[in-house]
Amino acid sequence: MVPSPTRTLLLGRYDAAGVLQYTGRATTVFHSAGPALAGRLAEPAGGHPWAGWTFSAGWGTRRRLDVYLCSPTW
Repeated sequence: MVPSPTRTLLLGRYDAAGVLQYTGRATTVFHSAGPALAGRLAEPAGGHPWAGWTFSAGWGTRRRLDVYLCSPTW
């Protein structure tokens, strides 16, 4: 299970070749929804395609996000 509270989601989708492509970032998740959302996410089986990637906290900043790579459980 992903640590709670989950604050934002970085989203991806597999393309026709089976490569996970970054598609965007969700808006900030309400604190009250974080634990429920975290309960729907799990560590990916066999590793994650984005292992080793870094994600910026926003345009014009050098701050990096703390990221927990996961997969949906539904």
